[in-house]
Amino acid sequence: MNDLTAAPVAHINNMAEITLSIQKPDSLGVIVEDKDNSALIVQIVKTATKEVKTKFQIGDKIIAVNGLRIRNRSDAQEEISTVKTGESITFTILRASSARHRESFFRTVIEGRHEEMEHILSEHPTWVNDLWEGAPAIIFATRKGDSRMVTLLLKAGAVVDLTDKDGNTALMEASKLGHAEVVEPLINAGSKIRLKNKSGDTALIEAAASGHENIVERLIRERAKLDSEGYLGYTALMQACMKGNERLVEILLNAGAKVNFRSSYGWTALILAAKYERAGVAQLLISAGANISIKGGLEKKSAVAFAPKNGQVSKILETANQQKGGSCGFSFNFLKRRTLKS
Repeated sequence: MNDLTAAPVAHINNMAEITLSIQKPDSLGVIVEDKDNSALIVQIVKTATKEVKTKFQIGDKIIAVNGLRIRNRSDAQEEISTVKTGESITFTILRASSARHRESFFRTVIEGRHEEMEHILSEHPTWVNDLWEGAPAIIFATRKGDSRMVTLLLKAGAVVDLTDKDGNTALMEASKLGHAEVVEPLINAGSKIRLKNKSGDTALIEAAASGHENIVERLIRERAKLDSEGYLGYTALMQACMKGNERLVEILLNAGAKVNFRSSYGWTALILAAKYERAGVAQLLISAGANISIKGGLEKKSAVAFAPKNGQVSKILETANQQKGGSCGFSFNFLKRRTLKS
């Protein structure tokens, strides 16, 4: 690997002049950090001398070849890529603003100053995918529920699924916070419904956990994966069961969520309904064919064992156990009719 040192970068109207000290002739050089810690991958230079000066244009694509290791020091010196000899890879410069300009840019997003943002992006279009405090502008706009700002950023080239430091996309944030007016432009811009954050949660799981029924229905129409496991193995249905949201349980079951799905942690929807004493939910699950004998959880116990003694769920499960086939005498068709009437 080549040893490189670089002098500070001087910003001049979106241009920068760099000086590279290259230890070996006929090698490649790259500057990766400036005095404002803007941390850019800027430009690759091939040279037969030990020092070279060059300029680059923000937004240029660059190609690295011949075994140069590239680092992005803005992200805790995270290594981006190691390019083997004979191979090539292309990068695009996304972030180029100084710390001061970056904060001003994000304040404009957060405060919803749309006309000012249009002007800023016309002057500095590459700032649209910059990061501040671990999140891109589109996520800050989403958290505010500012659909106009989100649309503006998307039209300016914002990467719709650019994540924050926890792996959340704008769609996940909108789903969690209940901003249905933001969900729509994100979906229309091609946001990937089934992506997971670092905890393993999808947009559907986030919406279900927060009880946003309209967003759950919207994501289902976009073919969200119903039985995807998230944090601790909880699915969207399991989240709805733990919260006692009967309407949401009906929506997910009618959409095809598996009533007896057993997660990698051993949870089923009925076990969680029993554990959290959600009587109405337990009745719905049994009506949909939930198996009361499945054992799960870390303790590997059945729903009966998880249910608080002498509670409503315990009585429902006891009655179900006495019925032939573990049914309470209701059919899933009844559940569907009930849902359509509500």
